Amino acid sequence: MNTVGFAEALVDLLSGCGIGMTDRWNDIRIYGILALIILLGITVVGMEWEARTQLVLLGVIIASFINFFIGSFIPPSDSKRAKGIVGFSADTFTNNFFPAFRGGETFMSMFGIFFPACTGIMAGANISGDLKNPSKAIPKGTLSAIAVSVFSYLACAMVVSAVAVRDASGSIADAVAGNQTTACGFHPNGSSTCEWGISNSYGMMTEISAVGPIITTGVFAASLSSALACLVSAPKIFQALCLDNIFPYIHVMARGYGKSGEPRLAYLLTFAIACGIIAIADLNTITFLVSNFFIGTYAVINYACFDASLSESPGFRPGFRFYNKWLSLFGALICVACMFMMSWQGALATMAIIGEEQNMTQKHYVVILTNS
Repeated sequence: MNTVGFAEALVDLLSGCGIGMTDRWNDIRIYGILALIILLGITVVGMEWEARTQLVLLGVIIASFINFFIGSFIPPSDSKRAKGIVGFSADTFTNNFFPAFRGGETFMSMFGIFFPACTGIMAGANISGDLKNPSKAIPKGTLSAIAVSVFSYLACAMVVSAVAVRDASGSIADAVAGNQTTACGFHPNGSSTCEWGISNSYGMMTEISAVGPIITTGVFAASLSSALACLVSAPKIFQALCLDNIFPYIHVMARGYGKSGEPRLAYLLTFAIACGIIAIADLNTITFLVSNFFIGTYAVINYACFDASLSESPGFRPGFRFYNKWLSLFGALICVACMFMMSWQGALATMAIIGEEQNMTQKHYVVILTNS
């Protein structure tokens, strides 16, 4: 998913310069797989190189944030006004504060597209085996990640809504006349023919920023950073499941290589699955699809905590002082409700897969107990 986001941004950048290999969709697939191969090479080398790469990408992301906020305070030129950037305005913020969905979109469809952007908070927990003190590092890291993510997303959304209008034609004549939408047409469903404005262009943050290319670099860095984190964490979780012999027929994936026991076979499996997702090439479709599985995972995690607490399992001893089993149950119910509100068909399919997985696990344990 994140690799497709990187590839889309790269294709848009190159197409603006008249560069392209085939058509848009195949270019996204090609660049996405090439990026994935490079990321796979970094992960296979080892965690040390992955950590160094993440630090470099983090620096680029921070620079892009600073660049964006500085640019929002710079008075817009006529060319930027033509694209809908009017500078900080209480009226603009008020007009943009409430939703105005277009093209049949709803809050839940937007929620499904946006939700995967919040899943990086689990990155620390996913590599708990590599942490010196997981019981302390995971709660602190996860809560810090939530706080930083919420602040970053809200700050960017508030600034954009305060300095830019929804629709703009891109015509300097319209901007000078004081009406950015004179040359625009509007359809009955609310969509417009305007090329600019926060409802029409993905490039508004680039236009608002002080130096546009830094934002583009930040988008690349954020996409690759998330993709690299997923490519590292998913195989390690899968390796742990194989080591515990939870599922039948996959114990071969538990094999580790090198001093740190890197799960190279699991890396290759993850790479193959990622290539299949990249083949879809449409980021909105992928994010909506992935959201159901992410939320389903969180529902299972929450319910597992509740079940372990209710049964007073001796192996479950949460150290987080604010933990409450009823809050875990509430979280599981909220997750299930969100799944059905986004897509009841997708929710049923996800729950069927989870149910079959649990059934396989139970049968496998029965066989193990019988043989022992």
